[in-house]
Amino acid sequence: MSANLALVPFVELQAISGKFRCSAVERWLIRENIPFKRDGRRRPFTTVDAVNHAIFGPSKTQRQEINTDAFRKPDDDDEPAAT
Repeated sequence: MSANLALVPFVELQAISGKFRCSAVERWLIRENIPFKRDGRRRPFTTVDAVNHAIFGPSKTQRQEINTDAFRKPDDDDEPAAT
């Protein structure tokens, strides 16, 4: 299972927690042991992984590496020379 670093913004945290004030959402995050950061407007946000970890506990599956070789542009040396 790969990491899901998608963000959960403040507005979604309000809906999940049922809290509306910034300080109340932060207290809820702390109480639920969900790590968070603050955006430019000082509102808390977190990641989907952090919320899932708080709800379901640590993942039982190991993280898988993504093979990015298939997405790389071929080197110029691999192209046939123009005659």
